Amino acid sequence: VDNKRASLAVQEVLKELARAKKEGVSEAELTKAKNYVRGRTLMKLESSEEVADFFGLQEVVTNAVLSPEQLLEKINRVTLKEVNTLAKELFMPERLNLALIGPFEEKKFDSLLEI
Repeated sequence: VDNKRASLAVQEVLKELARAKKEGVSEAELTKAKNYVRGRTLMKLESSEEVADFFGLQEVVTNAVLSPEQLLEKINRVTLKEVNTLAKELFMPERLNLALIGPFEEKKFDSLLEI
């Protein structure tokens, strides 16, 4: 995002988070997100380096390794209710964090982080 529009971009992201918290995510949005993650995962696994990263990261972080098929099945099992419940838990002002790279004053964005 252009530095001049960073504040607007943050405001728009926060509007979407507030909407997701209040109204919930729709079935269509969840389906679109699942399809995106599935497609991206499968495309990444076409590279041997990405395959090594896929399995290695799981081993290091979770000490357990899922096959791509197992991971995709877990993604399939995510429900709309689970997503919307989690949105209500996570999208709260005291849980928000913001990281920006650019020539910004530190306090400029603090007032925006209230949804």
